[in-house]
Amino acid sequence: MTEIVDGPPIDDLSLDLMLGGILDGLDRNLYLSLLVVNADGTANRVPPLRKNLSGGETALRAAPAAVPLVAMNNRLTSLPFAMTASHIAQPSAAALISGGATSQGIALNAHAHTFIGNDMYVLPLHLDDTQSPTQNYPVVSDVAAHWWPDALDPKAGWYASTFTLVKPAASDNAANAAFSFVLAKTGSVLGSDGTARTGLTATVRLTVKAAMTPETAAAAAANPDRKLQAVPLQNLSCALQIPYRRAGTSEIQSQRFPGTVSQTGDQITITVALLDDWVRLTYASLAFPGTGEPPRVVVSYAFTSYQYIFDSPQSSHVIGGGLVHQIAKVATVNDLPAQVRGPTLVRQDLKIVSASGSVQFDRESPSIVGRAPATPAVSHLAVTPIPPADIQPHLIPATITPHRTLVTRSMVREETTDASLPCGSYGNFYLQRNDAGVATAIGCQDSLKLGETALKAFDEVTTLRDPAFRVFRSLQQPGRFMVAPTAYRIGRFGDGSGGKAFRPMIMLYGLLDVDPANNRYALTTTLIPDVSPGALLQLGAKLVALTPSGSTPTIVYPTDPFVAATVGYSWALPAELGTPQAVTVLDAITITLSLPLANAALLTAVLDRSGIQGGVTFTLPDGSSVNAALIVDSNVVGPPESGPVTGALQGDTATLTNRTQQAMNVTDLVTSTASGTSQVVAVNTTLAPGTTVTAKVDPATTRAFANATAVAATSIEELDVFVEDVTSTVTFINQLNFSNHQLTALAVQARLEGNSHIETISLAEASTADASFTLPINDYLAHQTLQFALVETRASGTLTTAWRNWDLNKGSVIGITADLL
Repeated sequence: MTEIVDGPPIDDLSLDLMLGGILDGLDRNLYLSLLVVNADGTANRVPPLRKNLSGGETALRAAPAAVPLVAMNNRLTSLPFAMTASHIAQPSAAALISGGATSQGIALNAHAHTFIGNDMYVLPLHLDDTQSPTQNYPVVSDVAAHWWPDALDPKAGWYASTFTLVKPAASDNAANAAFSFVLAKTGSVLGSDGTARTGLTATVRLTVKAAMTPETAAAAAANPDRKLQAVPLQNLSCALQIPYRRAGTSEIQSQRFPGTVSQTGDQITITVALLDDWVRLTYASLAFPGTGEPPRVVVSYAFTSYQYIFDSPQSSHVIGGGLVHQIAKVATVNDLPAQVRGPTLVRQDLKIVSASGSVQFDRESPSIVGRAPATPAVSHLAVTPIPPADIQPHLIPATITPHRTLVTRSMVREETTDASLPCGSYGNFYLQRNDAGVATAIGCQDSLKLGETALKAFDEVTTLRDPAFRVFRSLQQPGRFMVAPTAYRIGRFGDGSGGKAFRPMIMLYGLLDVDPANNRYALTTTLIPDVSPGALLQLGAKLVALTPSGSTPTIVYPTDPFVAATVGYSWALPAELGTPQAVTVLDAITITLSLPLANAALLTAVLDRSGIQGGVTFTLPDGSSVNAALIVDSNVVGPPESGPVTGALQGDTATLTNRTQQAMNVTDLVTSTASGTSQVVAVNTTLAPGTTVTAKVDPATTRAFANATAVAATSIEELDVFVEDVTSTVTFINQLNFSNHQLTALAVQARLEGNSHIETISLAEASTADASFTLPINDYLAHQTLQFALVETRASGTLTTAWRNWDLNKGSVIGITADLL
C-alpha cells in the first residue's frame, strides 16, 4: 500500500544535500565522477563543485552574463565560440569586436577599450580537486590594471601597450618614412555634388610605436624584481579613422578604413588605399587639423589570459554534460543529512523523506491460510506525509560547474591615437605621382580640401549578379568588394573543428531554471552565407579586371566590421515557438530559439516540414540596404572554406572526398592556378559518405573546390547533430511478501515507449532497484511513458506479466504491490 497525504511545499534540492552526507569524511574523488558526454560519444571528467579554495582574486568588472558551456575536445568552452564554423583562419581583432565573439566593451580611458572574449576554456581538474595553469599567461582579475602577474613565474608580469604616432623628421626620405600620403589622378568621376571631377587614388602610410603607459612605467620602477613585458599582439588589425560631414548635415561622423599591417619590433606600419572623395577627405583631415574630431589610427589586438570566473551553479549550464531525471537516495535514515531540503529515498525503510514529511511504501503483511494479508506492520515513523507534487524529481544538470573556476580567455583590446600631420610642417610627405611614376611633394593644396561627402560606400556591379549573391564595388577603397548573399543557411563545422568537423552546426539542449516550471528546450545553430567556395573562386577571377594592377581583390560580407552596417531581423514562424535570438559572429549569424519543454516536438516538426523562415537586413551608413533570407531547416551547407566534398591535389589529379554523413551529388570542380586562371571540370557523380572520386586537372592547379549538394532531403533527427543527453532513472520499490504469492524471485523489465531497448533488474523482498535510460533530449521529451512488466518466478515456473504504462511526469518511483501481479 502507498499512502500520500497533502503537506507544505519543499525547496529545491542542492548537490550536497542530494548526497545526504554519505561521503562525509571521505575523499569524494574516489566515489564521484562528474562526466561530460562529448559530441563524438566519448565521456570526460569535468570540474565538480569544489570547496576550501584559496582566495585573493576578484570578479571581473563589467563581466558578461553567464553563457552555456559546451563539452568540446575534453574541455568546456562557451557556446558562441563552440558554434564558430572554423578556427583555422584567425579572424582579425576588429572582427572579434564587432560580433558576438566578445562581450560589450569596457572603456578604460578616452583612447582604450577592452573586450572580453567568449572563448572560455575550463582548465582540467586534478585529483586533489585543484586547477593549475600551465602557460605563461597573465592572470587578469581587473582589466583596467596597469600590469598583471604571470601565472607561473612570480618574478614576471605583463602589460598592455599604448601606442603613439611616429612622425617623420624633415630630412627623412618620403619613400620609406614613417608617414607618407601619395595620390594619383585616375581620369574623371562623378563627385559627391553630382558634378564631374578628377578621379583620385591614394596610399597613406602611418606608423605607431608601442610603449608602456606612464602608470605602467611607474609600476615597473616600483617593482624592480619583477620583469614586465608587453602582451603579444595577436589577431592584429589596424585602421585609419577619418571624421567627415555628410552632405546636407552638420553632424560630424567617422569612417574606419582597414589597412595592411606590418610589424617591426615595437613599431607597426599601416598602409591604407583610398578612392576619390575619400582621398580628399583624408587629405583634408590629416593635412589641415582643426578644432574638431582629429583623424586617428586604430590598433586592435587580442591576447590570452587566465581568469577566475565567479559564478553559481544555477546560473551556468554545461551543454553535453547531460541532464538527469531521478530522485536522491540514501541507504538508511542515519545517512540523511541534518537538513533534508528535497525528496530523498531511504532504501532500507522504503520511504521518501523531505523537509516537511515523508511517503511510506508499506510492505505487505504475511497472510494466514485462507485469509487476505493483514494490515501493514511497519509504522510511519512519526512523520507527516507530503503531497504528490513535491516528490517528483526535476530535470537537473548532471554536471555542476564550480563557484570559482580557472579558465583561459581571450582579451581583445582597442587603442586609438591621434594622427594629425599638418601640411605646413610635413608638406614634403604629401606627394603626387604622375603617369611616369615620379612622385613630387605637393605640400598644402587648398583645392583638395573637402569636408563633406555624399557617403555612398558601395555600388553594385550588376553584370556579376548571381542567384546566390550580389556584388558591390567599394567607392572608398580600390580592390574591395562586398558580396551580399541571397540567403544564409545552417552551416557545417570546418575541418579544424576536431570531432565536430563536417557535422551540422546545430545543438539541441535543455536550459534549466531554478524554477523547473521555467525549464526550456533550446536549439542553437549557426547560419553561413549560402555561397559555395567554388563560386567565390570564380568570382575572384572576374574581379581581377576591376582591381588595380598588382593588387588582389578583397571580398567581404555585409557582416564585416568595416562595412559598418546595422543589422535587423524578421521572422515568420508559429507563435508557440517564440522569437529567435540572433547575433552576428564573424561572417556568420548564430540563432538561438528556446521554448517550453512541452513544445519541443512542435519545433522538430516545423524544422522537418517547412523550416524556420526569416530575413536579415543590413543597413549601410549611407542609408542603403541589402537583404538576405534566413533559412533554418535540414538543408545544410558548407563548411565555408572547403564545402562538403574536399579536394586534394597531386600532380594532374584531384581526389574528391565526401566528408559528410550524407550522400552528395558532385556536379563539377572549380580550379585555379597561381596566375589566377580559373577552370571548371565536369564531374557529375554521386558520392556516398566517406567515399572518393578522382578528376583530371591542370598540373599547375593550386586550388580546387567541388560544387556538391545533398542527394536527398533529410530530417533533423537523421542529421549528425549535437544533441544533449538525458539520463532518466526509475526506482522500483518491492512492497510484496513473497510467501503470500509463492514467489521465489521477482524481476522487472522496463523500457521507454517507442524504444526497443529493455532493462531487466532483479527485485528482492523489501528492497529497491533502479533502471536507467540515456537518450537524446528530443527523444526524452517525445517519450514520457515508461513501460514495465514483472517477471515472476515460482517453483512451478516463470511468468511474465503484460506491459503496463507509467507516466514519468507523475514521478520516477514505482511501488510494486500485489495488484500488479
